[in-house]
Parts: sequence; structure tokens; C-alpha cells
Amino acid sequence: MRIKQAPIAHWLRGRKAALCVVVSLSVLVLLLRGLAEDTPLVQCTPDWMGVTWETRYDQAKLARVRLNPKSSSTGQLAVIKRQKVTFTPENGQEVSLTGGWENGGYVFDNWDELLNLLENSVGGISIKQSAFTQNSNQQIFALPPDQQKTLHSQKGVLTLRVTFEMYKLNLRAKFSLDAPTPVQSGGVLYQVLPTASKTGVNASPPATDPTDQGPGGDVTYLNGKRVSKAEALATLSGHWPTLDVSRKGSVDPTDQRPGRTLVYLLVNPEDHTASILQEVAPNGFFDRRRDPSRIDVIDHLGIAPDKTPLNHKILYVFDPLVGESTEVTLRDSEFTMHWP
Repeated sequence: MRIKQAPIAHWLRGRKAALCVVVSLSVLVLLLRGLAEDTPLVQCTPDWMGVTWETRYDQAKLARVRLNPKSSSTGQLAVIKRQKVTFTPENGQEVSLTGGWENGGYVFDNWDELLNLLENSVGGISIKQSAFTQNSNQQIFALPPDQQKTLHSQKGVLTLRVTFEMYKLNLRAKFSLDAPTPVQSGGVLYQVLPTASKTGVNASPPATDPTDQGPGGDVTYLNGKRVSKAEALATLSGHWPTLDVSRKGSVDPTDQRPGRTLVYLLVNPEDHTASILQEVAPNGFFDRRRDPSRIDVIDHLGIAPDKTPLNHKILYVFDPLVGESTEVTLRDSEFTMHWP
């Protein structure tokens, strides 16, 4: 009987060992899954010592700080969607602060990370370019005069609850500007319009006022450089050339951002440098009279005159597609409401 039981005992020991291995693997999977869920999609290191203040046209005090958001997911860009801000004085009650990024931002706001993502997407290039935005610090709140009186010189805890959207840059088209051929992608036809010269530069559209009208004054930018209203009008009047790209096709009904601006990257393969081209004219995409299911757009991309010949250049067209959202809570326990 003992001789017959030995194989059974050996089999039972094997079953126990196999069960232990299965349980151990299951525990390991759960641990790894838990660690993955605990890893934030966005990590921020705010420069609390570098807070800047501005006075708005209505005498509100604008506070800005560089949040330095970095995506923990490879190939994704973190963009602010909205934020909620509160301040709790040392000897007072919590108050809500408004006037920050309540309506969200866009891919150009996270400039350094955008350049890194583009360099990695194309490979072998270097982008040395100043940001389109005037101030790379994010506006976190605006204090109207009544709050200024209450909170001036107060020290306490500033809490930011920032919601980020995660974007991926989808390459839609790639053109050799010596002989650009149309590209069909995602139901849209991309095409560089016929050029007016061998450099691939088009005549600009009729002059219109491109600046944002408002009590704060008129401000516009051309490829990262702040320009005057006269310079902007000169650009649109044809004194400065543009590269025009047409988009025609159907709007994806599942698209969460059908009216977004694309990212146009101009690459010089000879010296491996690149620059982002900025639109300099409204393209009519938001015209309410048009068919909302169709795209019929011309993007006018500003080219600095006599500084960017387009021979042998390559134009990349990236489409920023929005994915999941995540919230990050940031605090400064010694924030002081003090401005110049």
C-alpha cells in the first residue's frame, strides 16, 4: 500500500506547488495593477517661488505660476482642461478664487513638452523656438478689487485642483514642399495649395483685423513673436507670405474637439532643424452657416519673409487627439497674497 500511495503523495505535493505558483502570480499581477493605478498620469512641480503678478484692465490682480506638468505616459501631452482654486488664510476661512484656466487650455500651452514630443515623433531633429504664448506661466486666479482688500498680505494654504486632458499627436500628412501631393487621412483630404513661386509661398488672403478686440487691448502673435497690429495686417495683406494648407472632408461624429487647431511642423532635412508654423488668419471653421458634418478649411501659416525658403523642406501635419482626463491636486502651504 505504501508503494502505491507514493505517486499520489507526489502528485498532491505537485498540485500544492502549482497552486502556490498560481496564487503568487495572481498576487503579483494585482500588486502591479495597483501600482499602475496609483501612478498619476501627470506629475507637476509648481514653481511657487516664481509666482508673477499682473494688473488687468479692470484692476484685477492676475497670479501666474509655472506648473511644469509632465506626462507619465509615453507619447502623450498633458493639457489643462479646468481648475478649481481655493485659499485658506492662517486665521480665516477657505475662499474660492476664480479667473484661472476655467475654460481649459491647448497643446501650445505646454510648450516644452510639446517640443519634446514632436522631436521624438519625427526623430533626429532639434526645435529651438520661443513659445507662442506671451507668458508660459499659467494664470491660476484673478483677484477683483474687493478680494484684494480682504486678502492682501494674507498668508495661508493655496490649493489647486487641476484637471488635465491627455493628448496624442496623430500624424495626418507629410508633404515634401518641392512637389507636395494631396494626402487622404481619416476622411479628410489634406493639400498644400498651388504656390505662387518656386519657394512654395502663397499670396496671403485679403486684409482683415486678426487681433482680439477687448478692453485689454489688441495683441497678436506670429510664430512666437509678439507683433503690432500694423505688422499683423501687413502679413494678411500679402506683404508677408503664408503657406496655405487646405482640409476638406467629413467630421468624425465621435470627435470630441472637431474645431481644434492642428500642429504644423516645418522641417529642414539639411540641418535637421524644425519650427512650428502658426496660423495667422481666421479660417472660417466655426462659421455657423456651414454644414457641421463637413470640413472645408484653409489654414494660413505665417512664414517670415526671406528667412524661410521652402525648397527641400518637409511639412508635417499633426492632429492632436484628446483621450482620458485626470485630476492633480497641488498645494502651497505658505502662499502669500502679496503683489507689487
